[in-house]
Amino acid sequence: MGSLVRYVTVQDGVVSRHAMGGGASMGVDYYLAIGPAAVLRWLAALDEDYDGDDGWANDVFCRDAVLIDADRHRLLFHTGLDPFGCDETYAARAALLDGYSRTWAGWTIEWAYHGTGDLVAALGEDRAAVREADPFRTELYRYGRGESDDPVRYVVSVVDETGCRRYALNTWAEQPWRLGPELLLAALPAEEPVTACRTMPLAGLHLNLRTRRAGLWSIEILRGLAEWWPQRWPGWEYEFWGDDPAPHLALADDLSLPPVDVDSAVRTLAHRLYTHWPVEEIWRKRELPVDKMYRLNFAGLRANLDARVTPAELDAAVSAILDGRAGYR
Repeated sequence: MGSLVRYVTVQDGVVSRHAMGGGASMGVDYYLAIGPAAVLRWLAALDEDYDGDDGWANDVFCRDAVLIDADRHRLLFHTGLDPFGCDETYAARAALLDGYSRTWAGWTIEWAYHGTGDLVAALGEDRAAVREADPFRTELYRYGRGESDDPVRYVVSVVDETGCRRYALNTWAEQPWRLGPELLLAALPAEEPVTACRTMPLAGLHLNLRTRRAGLWSIEILRGLAEWWPQRWPGWEYEFWGDDPAPHLALADDLSLPPVDVDSAVRTLAHRLYTHWPVEEIWRKRELPVDKMYRLNFAGLRANLDARVTPAELDAAVSAILDGRAGYR
């Protein structure tokens, strides 16, 4: 269930819904990287209404979702980027937006910060259809603290009369804004302030206790934050900074974040596209059992092969993603 991916297309005013499971989230990055023509051919070959429901899934179970509006040339999506590893996720997402800007040239490329709810709203439907029943958390580390040298997932800064304290929360932490101010402040250990993060976080939260104002940036989906914020943070105002940590750094008194290696992540994306997108001619040269895999629909690749992506089409997409970079093979 956790790997369910929902794809929705709009062509000539017709909305079509498709879903994939069984680890499908591990391929969203390179599935989309090939560009709109091939992706639309592939999705047309998938069976519609995969699970027989109304076409949506709860934000918790649908961690990856894609809306391809061919009428408006709009790509709206979010994905967990698991194949890249947590300590590389910020760069990996930046690489997707960078690479897609060329393979989807002429399209508007947008990150769905609020998860599947953004796709639902884009189609004029009710976001409530995909919201989890209880988005709140009561513990910062529900399943244990984990090792201190794990990659940083969130950075939190708190300003009060004594100054600014900063905390780096590792991969075991819950999204800190889901706790509300009282629970979160009680969970931040005073003996662990930091001035720098070893790895690039996925999100940051800044709290000013004097003004009761908060600021937030994130590449993780927020799953209805704007809807439940007044209830969880009564009396607090917040500003959302998208994926930009710069406003946070300006308020957090010398907090520093590591550099983001987008070039390396772009090469990784190009390598994954070239290696994993099923192109029959290339796969036969690699001596893979294409006929058997097609017959068994191994990993759901029958629709990919039916898209008939050519080696030239694949090479063109890889070249566009690299944009002059080398060393992806």
